[in-house]
Amino acid sequence: MLSLAYEAIEKGLSVRAVERAVRERLRPAEPETEPDPETHKRAVIVRDLEERLRRSLGVKVAVRSDSKKKGSGTIEVPYGSLDELDRLLEHLLGERRDDEA
Repeated sequence: MLSLAYEAIEKGLSVRAVERAVRERLRPAEPETEPDPETHKRAVIVRDLEERLRRSLGVKVAVRSDSKKKGSGTIEVPYGSLDELDRLLEHLLGERRDDEA
């Protein structure tokens, strides 16, 4: 605390700033947790899947898992125009539009 007092004088800290600094220094340090290997593995798989879908569809794709229901989630495929939506639908459905056949 003595070092904090010197710091407060040197920097001209306000009473509120000193109180905040005291609270931060008295707060117990949170132990560093190692990343869960299973979570890391899933993240790598999801990133790879997103990249493969991006290359195939030509748009940035987001894969999100449902935290409440294991093994379920959503795939988000954004589009910027109706023409792009048509192109994506053709690709996903494997169909050609009637006016192009």
